[in-house]
Amino acid sequence: MKKLHPILVASLLAVGLATGAQAQSTQSGTTAQGTTAGARDAVPEADRDFMKKAAEAGHAEVQAARLAVSKSTNAQVKKFAQMLIDDHTKANAQLEQIASAKGVKLPTEPSLMHKSKMQLMKMADGADFDKRFAEDMGVEAHRETIELFREEIANGRDPQVKAFAQQVLPKLEQHLEMAQKMRTQLERRESSTR
Repeated sequence: MKKLHPILVASLLAVGLATGAQAQSTQSGTTAQGTTAGARDAVPEADRDFMKKAAEAGHAEVQAARLAVSKSTNAQVKKFAQMLIDDHTKANAQLEQIASAKGVKLPTEPSLMHKSKMQLMKMADGADFDKRFAEDMGVEAHRETIELFREEIANGRDPQVKAFAQQVLPKLEQHLEMAQKMRTQLERRESSTR
């Protein structure tokens, strides 16, 4: 695996943070959380935060999976990535529909953290790319997203947002299980070629 220079990583994170801060400050007519004033009262803050984070995670999955479809040479990775594109695009559309009906403006791109991970993935090639995709976007990202969805199911107050989390969670758990198996197979393949 290529070692990335710490200054390069720090630079990517700094640019990402500056871009995100600027984008948030230029949205007129919305609050920093991305909701209209009327919706602020109608949708509990925790549910709004869940929707925002779920949207960012969904966009990250789709973008990273598109990168994997175009960059990977491994058929298993490409198949998994295409499934992520299909499933997360569908979930993103459902969440956007719920948010729109409630007057909540969702992010239209991944979080800065996700963008930074994707920049690092773009620098990898071949088996290194496949491993990084399986670990970062397959296993790690799905673990984080599953935790987010379970928190909403346990503590969410908006029934429609909570129902969305309950509907999508089994698919996320399936993705995690598949990613773990794929990661193991990639590691075995790599160790057998050494």
